[in-house]
Amino acid sequence: MPINPAGAFDYEAADPQILVRLADDAELTLWTMHRAVAAIGQLIVHAAPQIEVANGHPLEAIGWLLVDVGKFCVFAQDLAIHCRSHTYDYRPSDSSSSSSCSPS
Repeated sequence: MPINPAGAFDYEAADPQILVRLADDAELTLWTMHRAVAAIGQLIVHAAPQIEVANGHPLEAIGWLLVDVGKFCVFAQDLAIHCRSHTYDYRPSDSSSSSSCSPS
C-alpha cells in the first residue's frame, strides 16, 4: 500500500484491485470480530455467576480487551470505507483476476 508524504495510506496511488481485496478482507475481519465480541458476551453471561465478586480482575481484563477490539474495528471499518470509496467505479478488465474463492 503506497504511503503519502504525510505518512497516511495513499488510496489514489494504490492499485484498485488491491483496494478491493483489502476492503473485502477488512469487512470479513470486521464481521469476525463482531462475532467474537458477541461470543465473549455470551461467555460472560454464563460465567459471571461463578466469578467471585471480590475478584473483578478477569472481567476487567476482558473489558480492556473489548476496548482494544473496538478500536481495531473502527480502524477496519474506516479502511474498508476508504477502499470502497476509491473503487466504487472499478471494474476488473480480466475475469481471471477475481478471487479464487468465487464460484466458477
